[in-house]
Amino acid sequence: VFVEVFWIDRFEVANKKYRQFVAATGHNPSAFVDSVGFNGAQQPVVGVNWFDARDFCEWAGKRLCFEAEWERAASGEDGRIYPWGNVAPDPTRLNFDGHLGKPADVGSFPEGISPFGVADLSGNVWEWVADWYRVDYYNNSPGQNPRGPESGGLRVMRGGSWVNGAPAVRVHERGRLKPKWQGNQIGFRCCKDNGA
Repeated sequence: VFVEVFWIDRFEVANKKYRQFVAATGHNPSAFVDSVGFNGAQQPVVGVNWFDARDFCEWAGKRLCFEAEWERAASGEDGRIYPWGNVAPDPTRLNFDGHLGKPADVGSFPEGISPFGVADLSGNVWEWVADWYRVDYYNNSPGQNPRGPESGGLRVMRGGSWVNGAPAVRVHERGRLKPKWQGNQIGFRCCKDNGA
């Protein structure tokens, strides 16, 4: 699959930045705004649904990443299994398998960055992306800039989370949930068209 040049946030959106969005727009805060262990300023925001993530990205002058963009940022040019390569996950590279018991501050795992310098693409929190989910979409998707199905009932999430074991944090793994779902394992990051 060919993906045109794009910009992707180096880090997941943190609570501090999401609170600025809430203060500026009157948008609903995250479902975990008052929950110790999930509301640290530099922790990724969780308890936001797909619509919240979309609205934040628009406010920031960006957009949600498309699934193919997210995977490109995570897998690099060589189709690696994990963003850091093909070495099995361990606690020096990511927050996974419940070893911290909560999301870590964004950027806490420099050993786990992708070849493009993007942090936390595996583990920490699942990330909402723009696409609707269809299990077989990539069997017949466009070869250039796939944008997912035109409609559906579930939205795609990528990357695994702080509670998931090794299989879920592989680059090609996909999650899906109803877009109104809010949980303590789901956050997001934003993307932007090149030149936008």
